[in-house]
Amino acid sequence: MKFTEEIEKLMYDEFLSIAKDGYQEKVRYYERNKSDIRKLAFDVRIIIELHYATSLYKLQEYYSFLDKADYLITTVIAENINLLDGKDIFRELVYMKAMALHKTIDYYKADYVFKELVRMDATEPKFIEGFRNNAYELYKYKYKNLNAVSVLFFILSAMIIGVELLMIRPLYPEYVYYVEMVRNILFFSGVGTIIFLEGYTRYKSNRTLQNIL
Repeated sequence: MKFTEEIEKLMYDEFLSIAKDGYQEKVRYYERNKSDIRKLAFDVRIIIELHYATSLYKLQEYYSFLDKADYLITTVIAENINLLDGKDIFRELVYMKAMALHKTIDYYKADYVFKELVRMDATEPKFIEGFRNNAYELYKYKYKNLNAVSVLFFILSAMIIGVELLMIRPLYPEYVYYVEMVRNILFFSGVGTIIFLEGYTRYKSNRTLQNIL
């Protein structure tokens, strides 16, 4: 065995000897030996990089994971790499990319990736759940102005309560009924807006999912 092959085997064995869930240790090992890992033979290096990227995701280092995701997805396809630790690594990488985009509040890109996952396998529960959750947040983001309107209703209602207690009741008791009516209308308008927004976003997310299935 050549010296370089011995070094490759040593690094590969050291990396794989780290516990399966030792994500922090895997990240530290990779980053401590990054320059040496990049010199390894492709088939050894890509396995280490896949484990490293998975560890970043598990540690919620989503931006760092996304920096590597597209390259690894492309490489897995080009090199026909199917399994890693008994899992379909292509599907896992795409799913992790979608979730990382969702976690970094990039709902539009996450929506596109989740749609592709659902089209790929509409029987996979985590694809369906991931798409539904992202679609819900996406529509909430789209209609965030409605949420601002509800907050405005509550603020106006609170201001009227203050005016009612400090001025209307002591000085103009004959107007209390009308002030209470306006205050209640504003308050329940705020509540109604929140309920409508919640119901509508859930309806839209479920409707979008049904259109894909």
